[in-house]
Amino acid sequence: MLPVDIAGWPVLLLRNDEGELKAFHNICRHRAMALVTEPCNKKAIVCPWHAWRYGLDGSLLRTPRVGGDATHSQDGLNRDTLGLMPIRLARWHDMT
Repeated sequence: MLPVDIAGWPVLLLRNDEGELKAFHNICRHRAMALVTEPCNKKAIVCPWHAWRYGLDGSLLRTPRVGGDATHSQDGLNRDTLGLMPIRLARWHDMT
């Protein structure tokens, strides 16, 4: 994972489990916290504030204590719509 700043926007570049290059806004969908601040090699993206966990495909995997200390879900919370926001990415002259 590589956090970069493009025109003032925090962007996260990464390769998913299939080796595909992906780009997402480097912002947690819960409290807008920066997700990754240093280059790293991890199997998931975890928000440093409330530990929301995202997959390398940007999907929201876990929402610890979102409904209380022992409750990891909440009525009305749709994980399918709260994944990371993707950014269009393309190769240029076969460069990645």
